[in-house]
Amino acid sequence: MRIVSYPNIGEYERVVYNFLDRIIDKDNCKILRPIKNNKKILELGEHASPDNVCTPFKYTIGSMINSLENGANVIIQLGGGCRFGYYAQVQEKILKDDLNYDFTFINLYHGNKIDFVGALKRIKILNPNLSINKVLKELYLTLELLKFTDYITTYIRDNSCYVDDINEIKKIEKEILEDVLNISSIKEIKAKKEEYKAKIDNLLTNKEKKLKIGIVGELYSLMDPFSSCYLENDLIEKGYKIKRYTTASYLLLDKHKSEKKVLKQAQNYLRYKIGADGTESVAHTLELINEGYDGVIHIKPFGCTPEINAMPILKKISEDYSFPIMFYTFDTLNSDTGFQTRVEAFIDMLEMREKK
Repeated sequence: MRIVSYPNIGEYERVVYNFLDRIIDKDNCKILRPIKNNKKILELGEHASPDNVCTPFKYTIGSMINSLENGANVIIQLGGGCRFGYYAQVQEKILKDDLNYDFTFINLYHGNKIDFVGALKRIKILNPNLSINKVLKELYLTLELLKFTDYITTYIRDNSCYVDDINEIKKIEKEILEDVLNISSIKEIKAKKEEYKAKIDNLLTNKEKKLKIGIVGELYSLMDPFSSCYLENDLIEKGYKIKRYTTASYLLLDKHKSEKKVLKQAQNYLRYKIGADGTESVAHTLELINEGYDGVIHIKPFGCTPEINAMPILKKISEDYSFPIMFYTFDTLNSDTGFQTRVEAFIDMLEMREKK
């Protein structure tokens, strides 16, 4: 029996589960869903990783180790693009050569790009009877499901500040995420999208002016709540208007199409791309300033060079526009209390500026 798993990243693991559930041979293969990131996952990853490697590397390899310890014998590495291009290959070598795990590793990346042809061949290990047409059909549905997930969760994030009872919109978000596990058609996606948008709109009764805070930075820290100490969730619960650009559907489907636009937005500060999400951090900060946001929080994991390159540019933007930007780096030694104290001090400063 093949037991397949994959590293966790936020709520996107539900979309992955949905896809795998539709393509595996259920008589000979089952899915082991990864647990959400926590301190145990980070400790496992830290123990297995080189000291100076970035924190997302530690989270993802820690997630894979936890799955292997719980019976998985096939691991699919879904990401690994990074600026280095050999993220997944290094993780496979550590798991097999250093830690002596015996399993099948399916890497969807070749260098820094998704290897569609190779991935289709490798994924047939989960179901030898899979046809290319079947995989493409299910992959199309998965991309639509990913877009649906990002659309609804972004709509919730953008509008939670206008809800009187935050628990009501959280209840809707929980229903959505449970539905993601079982949606099986484009028709169902369209119906759910209309249904949930209507439910959310019925809650938008609080029209008071809100403090507006943008969040920019490295993709993993932005999309995985635990790795950024639940920053986004805490700000939403306190009633602030939050904006985040980075989502999985943006990265997979839209980022390559918007590269020229992003560089144009940042042209007064950048002439060339600085890699990964660094250029977007600069461009989106300028966009948030133009949209009247009160401040920006820039987050990144330890060891993320593109975001380190973006930081001095963001500091220059902060000086030029007298615009508040808070910088925070997450690593394995983070203190939740220390982080919360810094965020609260930053928000206090924004509120004082607003009153003036």
